[in-house]
Amino acid sequence: MIDMSRLDHNGITQFGRELLRQRDKQLGSFEEVAQVCCSAFYRAFTDADGNPAFALFRIFRISRYPELTPEMKATVDPADDQWLTLMATIGDEPAWCDRRQSQGHGCIPKAAAMQAPMLTEAFRELNLTWEGTPAGEGFHLARLEEHISSRYFYVRDAVGSHYIPAQADFVVPYDVQSVIGLGSGFMSGAAAFAIGFSRVRVGDEQAAVFAEISPYLLTVLASYEERGTIWS
Repeated sequence: MIDMSRLDHNGITQFGRELLRQRDKQLGSFEEVAQVCCSAFYRAFTDADGNPAFALFRIFRISRYPELTPEMKATVDPADDQWLTLMATIGDEPAWCDRRQSQGHGCIPKAAAMQAPMLTEAFRELNLTWEGTPAGEGFHLARLEEHISSRYFYVRDAVGSHYIPAQADFVVPYDVQSVIGLGSGFMSGAAAFAIGFSRVRVGDEQAAVFAEISPYLLTVLASYEERGTIWS
């Protein structure tokens, strides 16, 4: 276990190497490995008493309309071909441990995602930008710097933050103190975005140390992205 309030480079490196071992497993899809990674974060990071530090941890993927599940396609407008899809989720509530039970976050069209304060700021801090492509050439998400880095999205004080609008029904009742996210684009043109809502207040130095996980996590996800099977 890793105390979220006392993060150190060695602990992060060890956890990252454990994540990398998922590359060699015969997991069936991007969705499956994303859930394995989500569960690993939830189990590994704790408060000082050994309780899970994250009230909620999720991984999203940027997807094109043809890549959505049949269930998603049945409920969305095909005119919106760029989507933020929930690939994996784990948290305090049973409904937070099954992506199919997500209320409003399972498949978010680009237009709605880019109106959300948290997502807008996260994409800015991660240096990710949506780019349209010529008709018929599909979807592209450009990474403005290196392919995978330790850039991160970070809200030190979640309480009262305008980036986290769900104050009364999420931040306050679940004692969310800080929020941290990791993300990068893939060679396929898709991207992944991981976000954790921590009950432990994460300071500036701790956030920078936590972000050292980014290359490990995104390398694992990229390896399954290359295999081409998205959903289990």
